[in-house]
Amino acid sequence: MRGSRSRIVLPLLLALAAVAPSSADDVRRIPAVPRFGLAYWHTMPAEMAVPVFDAASVAIGEQLVVLGGATESMTATPAIQVRSPNYGWQPVGSNLLESRARASITPLGGDRYLVLGGWSGTWGVDATQRADGEILAPLVAGSSKPVAPWPEPLEGHTATRMPDGRIAVVCGCRLRIFDPRLEAWTAEIELERERRFHAATAIGWNLVLVGGDLEGTIESVWLGSGDAHGELWDARLTSRLDESSAIAINERFAFVVGGFDPDTNRTTADTLILDTARRTLRPGPPLADARGACDVALSMHPRGVIALCGEWRDHTARGASETALLFRPLAPRHEMRRWSLPPLPSIGGFARRMAVPRPDGTVELLGGYRFVADGDALPDGRSGIVLDDSNQRLVVDVAGTAD
Repeated sequence: MRGSRSRIVLPLLLALAAVAPSSADDVRRIPAVPRFGLAYWHTMPAEMAVPVFDAASVAIGEQLVVLGGATESMTATPAIQVRSPNYGWQPVGSNLLESRARASITPLGGDRYLVLGGWSGTWGVDATQRADGEILAPLVAGSSKPVAPWPEPLEGHTATRMPDGRIAVVCGCRLRIFDPRLEAWTAEIELERERRFHAATAIGWNLVLVGGDLEGTIESVWLGSGDAHGELWDARLTSRLDESSAIAINERFAFVVGGFDPDTNRTTADTLILDTARRTLRPGPPLADARGACDVALSMHPRGVIALCGEWRDHTARGASETALLFRPLAPRHEMRRWSLPPLPSIGGFARRMAVPRPDGTVELLGGYRFVADGDALPDGRSGIVLDDSNQRLVVDVAGTAD
């Protein structure tokens, strides 16, 4: 087993460059101002009371909620911020129990959510990885309750909701179950491999874990009736994958996008289609940029899988990925396709953007940061760590076809 490896990368000496989309032959472009309204970006009210990035974010009905995050001074905040559909961003009226940046947030049912991990303090000064969490109703001030801490910091963990509402949390060699009815940890399973910065998704009662280990393995953990147990797939990844993204396409298949290979110190543009019934994998349509991306935000849409943002890395060089794609990995006649969506809005080069799926299939995009050198100051004179305070909504029409 291996020790904890830091993967929170906040470069302070490198300006993040925008990534120009590729014009690969297999990409069909949806117009930025679509003739039939297929896809477009809509500007939403901006100017959070406390501009942040790396926050836990969620859409609750028509309201957008941002919990914690890192400020322009690279300090984690406990602030809970709410954007009302009628009045825009409201003054901060509630706080988390602890300051947290890059925590996970998982629905527990009703109006409650589980917030886990993250880091507190000021990055580069006294930042520490958290092992605890809290339950809260984000729209109810003072509703937070503490969650018993994990045995070690929750750096690189995943939290996945299962069909019965329980939450499967994976970090290191442990899988623990959080029961929202009891508001407590109820079971623990030892995994076949120690995993951090892996991808996780639920296919029915199977929790599928991808990468984040030393060998590039895939593991399925059965959490249904009977004894919970895990099993490694015979199929192996072509490279070690950290910070890849996975999403369930249906009751059998999962889609994996990008990732970072510690052996080559590069991100990959590969995508994979996992067949959880046969425990096999096959390549999907690659990302548009050959430099690849890790930590890409994925969401399901009636027309396919939306993939946004992320970060590319190549040894010491890194930059904000401008990924904005619609995938149809299980298209008829096994035609694996992708389409470019309208380019990401706002000033280029912002990393750690928060992409928040909404129940209606739209996606909110907000926040992000970049480092601006003194000689490259923005028009308003700002330099150093600069946050993006814009807020846009991506709309991809459910009607018609892109073929």
